Amino acid sequence: MNNYYEASLPSRASWPRLDGDVHVDVAIVGCGITGVATAVELAERGYQVALLDANTVGWGATGRNGGQVTGSLSVEN
Repeated sequence: MNNYYEASLPSRASWPRLDGDVHVDVAIVGCGITGVATAVELAERGYQVALLDANTVGWGATGRNGGQVTGSLSVEN
């Protein structure tokens, strides 16, 4: 295991490799936070979406940077 997020998963989902032709409205390459969020948004709007990555979801920078978004650290001017 390479990062906290992977280590804290209760189980790992198994997804099939892309084999053959797939017909979708949108293909997204990259399962980081931006790719996943975009895929969810488009799917909720009724688009057929394929989300592709060479590794698991969040494997790259998204799973390694430890960055957090929080309003409590914002500064009002």
